[in-house]
Amino acid sequence: THGAIEAEQRLLRELEAQIPDEAVITCVRPWRALAGWQPTLRRPERAVGMHFPAPVGRTPLVEVLATPATGDQAVRCVRGFVAMLGKVSVVVQETTGGLVLRVLCAGCDEAFRLLFEGQPPERLEQSMQLFGMVYGPLQFMDLLGLDEFVLTVNRLASASDSTLADDTVVQHMLLQHWLGVKTGIGFFRWTGNAHKPNRALANWLLRSFAPKVAPMSAAEQKKSVQERLVGRMVNEAFRCREEGVAQSPDDIDLALMLCGWAPHRGGPCRHAEQTGYAAFVGMLERLAQQNGERFRPCAGLRRLTNS
Repeated sequence: THGAIEAEQRLLRELEAQIPDEAVITCVRPWRALAGWQPTLRRPERAVGMHFPAPVGRTPLVEVLATPATGDQAVRCVRGFVAMLGKVSVVVQETTGGLVLRVLCAGCDEAFRLLFEGQPPERLEQSMQLFGMVYGPLQFMDLLGLDEFVLTVNRLASASDSTLADDTVVQHMLLQHWLGVKTGIGFFRWTGNAHKPNRALANWLLRSFAPKVAPMSAAEQKKSVQERLVGRMVNEAFRCREEGVAQSPDDIDLALMLCGWAPHRGGPCRHAEQTGYAAFVGMLERLAQQNGERFRPCAGLRRLTNS
């Protein structure tokens, strides 16, 4: 709220008056707090962000979030702190929504569309595990927390293509308090780190949404699910590359692999390169014709087909 923002800015001004000039002020919100902080500060270059991707404590990556006003010294300081924690840091631009959540939420958005079409939750996870992912989009949302996922997508709305494609599923799960690991039940039922399908959700999906899946074998359906989930995430990764969200394609690949992307495929940028840019763009064009403009290849990916 406006009142909360004013209180936060007042606190920052008081804090800055009490700390040395060389001190760094760090925000641990996922993104877009710096834009509100920096105009308040006498020395805006000292403000930098940190994002610990879900599952917090188990993911070895920390995103160091910067804006054009963030100073190199502040970034170096926070990267050193991250190294002391035994984690790997990747510098990303906060003003574009960060990196990891943008890419993973594109896959989550497509997962909701697939559920709406009648694909069972287990098939989505199995398809991604066959691709080599550490976990699929539904497990990721359970680890993040569905309520936090909703906030994330809303905050990313101006920076990415991710939307809540079918919020009927989301609203039902929020009403049932199926938030994921934090409540013991989400897309899965959780006991510690172990999980099994949430049959109540699967049965509700069957009752609520008539299957819209064309007749095909189970293997063909898994391949189709893979193409759609991976296609959305790779396309979003190349949007991030085009916008300069990260310093290099290698940083994008490293960040995603540390957050569960199939390691043997080398990250989303390397996966498209190994597949062949022309072939990957062709696949996205086919998916765009079948499923909508959200699959249309971004300009940066198109340009690579001619390089």
